[in-house]
Amino acid sequence: RSIGDQPGLAQAQRCQALHHWRCGEGFSAIPLLEGALDHHEKSHDHHAQGSVLNILGCVHRDLAQRNRAEHCFERAVTIARSMELRSLESLVLNNLAELYRDCGHTDRCIRLYREALSIARDVGNPTSEAAALANLGDLFLSCNRIADSISHLNAAIRIADAPKPTIAATYKGMLAVC
Repeated sequence: RSIGDQPGLAQAQRCQALHHWRCGEGFSAIPLLEGALDHHEKSHDHHAQGSVLNILGCVHRDLAQRNRAEHCFERAVTIARSMELRSLESLVLNNLAELYRDCGHTDRCIRLYREALSIARDVGNPTSEAAALANLGDLFLSCNRIADSISHLNAAIRIADAPKPTIAATYKGMLAVC
């Protein structure tokens, strides 16, 4: 702080916030993330702003603060689109879809997952592609659309199996429920 390392301070706040969040202390994470966001806004680091807003949205979602979560995700999507940060856009759309799923907005959720999937494929991000496919598969399973669920989960497994076998194992476990 005394030497004026704003990006370093913002990174430290973000790391502390993630620690609090992972320990189930979401309310403690919020002011740290808001501080990091403030620093990133001052330094015009748009990618970091979008990333922090995405995390902040996830924290608010976990705390059942849906309006705040939606606001954070929408801001993150706006930044990602305006700066053409397509991988970040895909990630945030996946999280926004989860929020709408929590609220029972299935059609909107499917649209956002498919948009995230399309972007992930466009930019060649297999992790986000597999996540979107698995999320769609899980959603279709909950809607009793078994064939769609199996198709999407198998596609996620094919993508995730080589680079991320533990994630693929999770998807295989989801598929076993079908």
